[in-house]
Amino acid sequence: MLKNKVLCRWEPSLKKILFSFNGSLRAIEMSDIIESGLENFFLVNKDKRFDNALSAPVTVQIQTTNKCNFKCEHCYAWSGEKLHKKEISSSEILSLLDRLQKFGVLNIQWVGGEVFVKKGFWKLVEYAQDLGFEQSLLTNGSFFGITSKIEIIERAWSFFDIIQVSVDDYKSYFNSFVHKKAWDMVMNGIKKLSLYKPKDKLLTVATILTKDNVPRLMFLAECLNSHIDVWRLGKEIITGRSKSTQENSIEALFSSFDCLPQLRNRYISMEITHPFDKDPYEESELLLPYDWRSDNGARTFMYIDSTGFAYPFPLLVNMKEFCGGSIFSESLDSIWSSKEFHLYRSVTRNDTGCGGCVEPCQIWPRYHFIQGNSLELTTKPFLHPGCPRCT
Repeated sequence: MLKNKVLCRWEPSLKKILFSFNGSLRAIEMSDIIESGLENFFLVNKDKRFDNALSAPVTVQIQTTNKCNFKCEHCYAWSGEKLHKKEISSSEILSLLDRLQKFGVLNIQWVGGEVFVKKGFWKLVEYAQDLGFEQSLLTNGSFFGITSKIEIIERAWSFFDIIQVSVDDYKSYFNSFVHKKAWDMVMNGIKKLSLYKPKDKLLTVATILTKDNVPRLMFLAECLNSHIDVWRLGKEIITGRSKSTQENSIEALFSSFDCLPQLRNRYISMEITHPFDKDPYEESELLLPYDWRSDNGARTFMYIDSTGFAYPFPLLVNMKEFCGGSIFSESLDSIWSSKEFHLYRSVTRNDTGCGGCVEPCQIWPRYHFIQGNSLELTTKPFLHPGCPRCT
């Protein structure tokens, strides 16, 4: 299925035209568009500049619903069976997509709860494609596991450049974690997504590291290997439904990093990423500043929750001091220009204990230090294996 439009926008800070291709941000000159003969594009001209941010988000993550058929123990959004009384409707999301296109957004990332619990979700995806957005999907995979219709799998891949499935433990431990007997269903979904995935698309699995699941990473890797492109290991954030501690969360990072060489050597068909990984690129090779790749909130990214409130990043959803406003009462420009978003983007890595590090990893951003409903700015380096300050 071909997109009806190619979205692109003039970015004044870069003096280039930005567009997205298979989930990657690209920059071209206007002359390149003219020479290519491309007629089917929608260009948004932006003129406002921001300190430490682009003129508008590249990607907006939309929480279609907070309802979910799982009840994961670490869920930051408290997703579950109950709906918010004032959840955004499908018609309101359709209207929002129109506004996002005109604002210059290039990518839509769909998230829940569980997106397929939302009635009319496919209609939203189809409309976003008609508007020219590139799209990605974050899901628990259960919908793909239970369907017997291969055309639904193929349909999903016709819309989404990236599909990410959350798998946070192994077999019976996974079932206990999500409070449902769902392991076989989710793995079945991953295998079907893998089987019908086009070569230019990405199937990823995200696993939040915990003190409990680290000993079972090898077993989980055995199940995922040869089926997915990327396995993303992440830090547990102590907010929402999480009952862990910051100490246990950090311990899981260290213990998982110890077994990472063995995992990577044994399971070579998939890329395995870890928060301690260094960025593989030199800053001179990058289109955007180095640190924006690990902390894109309010710089190139915006999150809109299922009640219509906007935040720099999903994990800040319970922190009113970072809420830029509601899409129902504010313009997208006023949200992006809000003092709350400015507050978030005004703090950089140089303001933290990781400032000056010549080989920064992915763990430095200050939302790493979220504890409950508060955010602490750490002034000490986060020393860990591979950190140049540890050697």
